[in-house]
Amino acid sequence: MKRSHLLLSIIILTLITTTGYGLKYDINSIKDIVYPSEKAIYEISLTNNQSRDTNYTILINGYGRTSWASLENNIIYLPPFQTKTTYLYIVPPLETEPGNYEFEIRIKNNNETETSKVAVYVKKTSKLRIINISTDKQNYNPGEEVKVLYKIKNIGTYLSPPLIIEAKIKGNKLNYNTSKQITPIKINELRRESLRLKLPKLAKGNYEIIASVYNQYYELLDTKKMSIRVKEITSIEYSQEISKGLLTKTITLKAENKGNVGSVAKLQYSLTGPRFQYELDKDSTINNDIAEWTCFLEPEQSCQKKITVNYWWVLILVIIIAILTILIIRNYFKPEFYKKYSKTEEGQYNIHIYVKNKGRKPITDIEIHDTIPGIMKFEPSKHGIKPFKINKRNEQINVIWTLDELKPGEERVISYTLKPRLAVVGGIDLKKAKLKTNTKKGSIILRETRKLTLK
Repeated sequence: MKRSHLLLSIIILTLITTTGYGLKYDINSIKDIVYPSEKAIYEISLTNNQSRDTNYTILINGYGRTSWASLENNIIYLPPFQTKTTYLYIVPPLETEPGNYEFEIRIKNNNETETSKVAVYVKKTSKLRIINISTDKQNYNPGEEVKVLYKIKNIGTYLSPPLIIEAKIKGNKLNYNTSKQITPIKINELRRESLRLKLPKLAKGNYEIIASVYNQYYELLDTKKMSIRVKEITSIEYSQEISKGLLTKTITLKAENKGNVGSVAKLQYSLTGPRFQYELDKDSTINNDIAEWTCFLEPEQSCQKKITVNYWWVLILVIIIAILTILIIRNYFKPEFYKKYSKTEEGQYNIHIYVKNKGRKPITDIEIHDTIPGIMKFEPSKHGIKPFKINKRNEQINVIWTLDELKPGEERVISYTLKPRLAVVGGIDLKKAKLKTNTKKGSIILRETRKLTLK
């Protein structure tokens, strides 16, 4: 039959409106041209024109193909003058040849039967076959990647729809798959495709590879199988970690089974120096100054043993070094900071605070704090460093001077004058002056002067 005649014959009925005694029904074709396995859809609307409730039964005759058809509802209850809609679905099987296929629709109640026909046109399709599958090799190591190679041919009469290829690996409690979409295959085209499967690290023995091809609806078109083998491998990986304390050293020996079968691991350590300084984990054997442990490890299992070396004799040396370090820091590297005074004939006191950086790095953000008794009158130097802040509190005067930076070897002098407000018998005590620096952690006192008694 010519194509023009085929197209003309497929459109038997896209919209049917029929009125019988007491019944009106419409059959509307939503989709009536499909590929094999694709769903054709028809909308059936029933209206009860009678004055009583009526049950309608819908029957489908496919002329030997009734199994293709299914109804959303085949019995419909309708009150008077009411309308309800149901749907007819027709799905040609995958192997259906192209052509036009008729179906008869019968609508029955107690008094009457109405009959109509609809047609489904099945378009040309493709037939696909997996000609061959193979892998890049036959034997694999655990954790390797398996490349599955496909040869697929379209032996049908039409361009194939978009396809999905899938590779599955099964065996030894392993069952997983991977897939991808491929473009349509032309008539008689031989397509080469590939997929990759990752073997687990513990895989071993024989496995089955199942290669399949599906259409866009994930309906199976063809499948083939083959076998591969994963080698049994014994592999023990050894490592050593060392951690040091003040007077101890701990050596941790580790063994890990990286293979896919159980295996024995031997951990060894050479003992040098006095034996009393070693502490060994249990179950060790010592031969020729070599400590040894034995562990049986299943795949991915590990074991570890520890050796502790005690250096108690180093304690004396550490103490000596610590004492020398403290002395050097306190007497050499810390700033020099002291306070002196001189008395004038008029009974005034000239106070001088000396600060010198004896270290190797600059000191920044410096504050010098001094406290003056309330019975003394405080006069800052006119030519020297000016006070940053003066506070009077609790019958005493708190004075702060600031320095931005004191370079290594640099010395600065802060001077001020004190005048007694009253005649004082005996001496006047001046509190310690403090040298501070400000850091991110807060204010830190670097040095303090001695107390000074004015006489």
